[in-house]
Order: sequence, then structure tokens, then C-alpha cells
Amino acid sequence: MDFKEWSSLSTEEQQRRCQSLNPYEEWPLFKAVEAEFMRQHGNQPGISGIFCGLGSSMGPVNSLTVSIRRGGKRTHLPKHFMGFPVMRSYNRSAQQDAPGDGFAAPEL
Repeated sequence: MDFKEWSSLSTEEQQRRCQSLNPYEEWPLFKAVEAEFMRQHGNQPGISGIFCGLGSSMGPVNSLTVSIRRGGKRTHLPKHFMGFPVMRSYNRSAQQDAPGDGFAAPEL
């Protein structure tokens, strides 16, 4: 199924069909949904990345995973987008990654 066909489905039908899609066979559709999500929601300052594919936060599930910088501005995301559940993944901010942040490697 291509993006135009997918877009023409109702929201309910997209949600019903989403988990039966094979990301390996339907990769162009996944990338098109990802690009559309980025176009509509990716300009928020806290978003550092978007991936449409198998998400692992709730077992392998087709989803949009949105990487969000911790400590950044609050992001406003939909629960679903074009039938795909939207998952949040929080990243450490660049400031938290600086040397001397209090994290040390375990001693062996």
C-alpha cells in the first residue's frame, strides 16, 4: 500500500490495519508516514528525532517513536498519527552529557 492509499483510509481503519503492516515489506509507507509526522510535528524544539517502524517500548509494535531531549521545552504530540501509536523516548540533553555529570563507569 502506498502513502496516498493509506492517507485515504479513515482513522479507525488506519488504526485497525497498522499492526498488520510488515515494516520490511511496507518500508516506503513507514518512511512516508515518518516524513509527514516530521512535517506536521517535528518543528517543536524538544524533538531530536523521529522513527516510524518497530518500536520496542511495549514489545515489537509498529509505532512512531519520537526522541525527546530531557530538560527541553514541553512537546505536544498526538497519541496516534495516521493509525500509528506515538511513543516517546527521552534522551539526555547535551548539558547532561558533559564530563563531570556525576556518572562514573563501574570499577571492575
